[in-house]
Amino acid sequence: MRFERLPRTEFVGGHKVANREAFYPARSAQLLSTGDFLSRLWALFGPPEEGDEGFSYSLLDRDTGLRFRAYSGASGPAYGSRENDLEVIEAFERLVAATAPADCELSHETDFGRYRAGARNGVPFDTRDRKES
Repeated sequence: MRFERLPRTEFVGGHKVANREAFYPARSAQLLSTGDFLSRLWALFGPPEEGDEGFSYSLLDRDTGLRFRAYSGASGPAYGSRENDLEVIEAFERLVAATAPADCELSHETDFGRYRAGARNGVPFDTRDRKES
Protein backbone atom coordinates (compact mmCIF):
# COMPACT_ATOMS: atom_id res chain seq x y z
CA MET A 1 0.00 0.00 0.00
CA ARG A 2 1.22 3.51 -0.81
CA PHE A 3 0.37 4.89 2.64
CA GLU A 4 1.56 3.43 5.92
CA ARG A 5 0.97 4.28 9.53
CA LEU A 6 4.05 5.42 11.39
CA PRO A 7 4.90 3.97 14.80
CA ARG A 8 3.15 5.71 17.70
CA THR A 9 6.49 7.20 18.75
CA GLU A 10 6.78 9.13 15.46
CA PHE A 11 4.22 11.90 15.94
CA VAL A 12 4.03 14.18 12.89
CA GLY A 13 3.80 17.84 13.82
CA GLY A 14 3.25 20.85 11.61
CA HIS A 15 0.25 22.93 10.66
CA LYS A 16 -3.20 22.22 9.29
CA VAL A 17 -3.04 21.71 5.54
CA ALA A 18 -6.78 21.26 4.98
CA ASN A 19 -10.01 20.33 6.67
CA ARG A 20 -11.57 17.22 5.14
CA GLU A 21 -14.58 19.26 3.99
CA ALA A 22 -12.33 21.17 1.57
CA PHE A 23 -12.40 18.08 -0.68
CA TYR A 24 -16.21 17.80 -0.59
CA PRO A 25 -17.83 21.25 -0.67
CA ALA A 26 -21.25 19.88 -1.66
CA ARG A 27 -21.24 16.62 0.35
CA SER A 28 -23.46 15.71 3.26
CA ALA A 29 -22.65 16.39 6.88
CA GLN A 30 -22.67 12.62 7.52
CA LEU A 31 -19.75 12.03 5.17
CA LEU A 32 -17.81 14.84 6.80
CA SER A 33 -18.53 13.79 10.38
CA THR A 34 -15.86 12.80 12.86
CA GLY A 35 -17.45 9.33 13.13
CA ASP A 36 -17.23 8.82 9.37
CA PHE A 37 -13.57 9.88 9.24
CA LEU A 38 -12.63 7.82 12.29
CA SER A 39 -14.39 4.67 11.10
CA ARG A 40 -12.76 4.74 7.66
CA LEU A 41 -9.29 5.42 9.09
CA TRP A 42 -9.85 2.67 11.69
CA ALA A 43 -10.67 0.23 8.87
CA LEU A 44 -7.33 1.06 7.23
CA PHE A 45 -5.03 1.42 10.24
CA GLY A 46 -6.75 0.22 13.43
CA PRO A 47 -7.32 2.30 16.57
CA PRO A 48 -5.88 5.85 16.54
CA GLU A 49 -3.75 7.80 18.94
CA GLU A 50 -6.20 9.47 21.30
CA GLY A 51 -5.76 13.03 22.49
CA ASP A 52 -7.66 15.81 24.19
CA GLU A 53 -11.05 15.81 22.49
CA GLY A 54 -9.82 14.02 19.40
CA PHE A 55 -7.60 11.48 17.69
CA SER A 56 -4.78 11.29 15.16
CA TYR A 57 -2.87 9.00 12.84
CA SER A 58 0.73 9.78 11.83
CA LEU A 59 1.24 8.58 8.27
CA LEU A 60 3.87 8.23 5.56
CA ASP A 61 3.42 8.41 1.80
CA ARG A 62 5.93 5.84 0.53
CA ASP A 63 5.92 7.38 -2.97
CA THR A 64 7.01 10.89 -1.92
CA GLY A 65 8.34 10.44 1.62
CA LEU A 66 5.83 12.99 2.93
CA ARG A 67 4.92 12.53 6.58
CA PHE A 68 1.50 13.85 7.48
CA ARG A 69 -1.27 13.49 10.01
CA ALA A 70 -4.95 12.62 9.64
CA TYR A 71 -6.75 13.86 12.75
CA SER A 72 -9.87 15.28 14.27
CA GLY A 73 -10.02 17.86 17.02
CA ALA A 74 -11.91 21.02 17.81
CA SER A 75 -12.12 22.04 14.14
CA GLY A 76 -13.26 18.60 12.94
CA PRO A 77 -11.62 16.13 10.53
CA ALA A 78 -8.42 17.52 9.01
CA TYR A 79 -4.95 16.86 7.66
CA GLY A 80 -1.70 18.38 8.87
CA SER A 81 1.95 18.36 7.84
CA ARG A 82 5.07 20.47 7.78
CA GLU A 83 4.61 20.77 4.01
CA ASN A 84 1.59 21.87 1.96
CA ASP A 85 1.48 18.89 -0.42
CA LEU A 86 -2.21 18.84 -1.32
CA GLU A 87 -1.67 16.26 -4.09
CA VAL A 88 -0.59 13.65 -1.53
CA ILE A 89 -3.41 14.58 0.85
CA GLU A 90 -5.95 14.36 -2.00
CA ALA A 91 -4.64 10.91 -3.00
CA PHE A 92 -4.92 9.76 0.60
CA GLU A 93 -8.43 11.21 0.94
CA ARG A 94 -9.52 9.25 -2.15
CA LEU A 95 -8.33 6.07 -0.39
CA VAL A 96 -10.17 7.02 2.82
CA ALA A 97 -13.40 7.85 0.95
CA ALA A 98 -13.29 4.50 -0.89
CA THR A 99 -12.89 2.54 2.36
CA ALA A 100 -15.96 1.09 4.07
CA PRO A 101 -16.46 2.26 7.68
CA ALA A 102 -15.33 -0.15 10.40
CA ASP A 103 -17.36 -0.57 13.57
CA CYS A 104 -15.57 1.39 16.27
CA GLU A 105 -16.11 3.99 18.98
CA LEU A 106 -14.12 6.66 20.81
CA SER A 107 -15.49 8.82 23.58
CA HIS A 108 -14.24 11.62 25.79
CA GLU A 109 -15.59 14.13 28.27
CA THR A 110 -16.13 17.73 27.22
CA ASP A 111 -17.39 20.78 29.08
CA PHE A 112 -20.83 19.96 27.66
CA GLY A 113 -20.91 16.21 28.37
CA ARG A 114 -19.60 12.97 26.91
CA TYR A 115 -18.89 12.99 23.16
CA ARG A 116 -18.90 9.73 21.18
CA ALA A 117 -17.89 9.10 17.57
CA GLY A 118 -17.48 5.99 15.45
CA ALA A 119 -19.64 3.57 13.51
CA ARG A 120 -22.11 0.77 14.29
CA ASN A 121 -23.05 -1.78 11.65
CA GLY A 122 -21.16 0.32 9.11
CA VAL A 123 -23.15 3.50 9.89
CA PRO A 124 -21.09 6.43 11.25
CA PHE A 125 -22.33 8.41 14.27
CA ASP A 126 -21.45 11.44 16.37
CA THR A 127 -23.35 11.90 19.64
CA ARG A 128 -23.11 14.14 22.66
CA ASP A 129 -24.61 13.12 26.00
CA ARG A 130 -25.47 16.35 27.79
CA LYS A 131 -24.13 16.96 31.28
CA GLU A 132 -26.69 16.94 34.03
CA SER A 133 -27.03 20.37 35.68
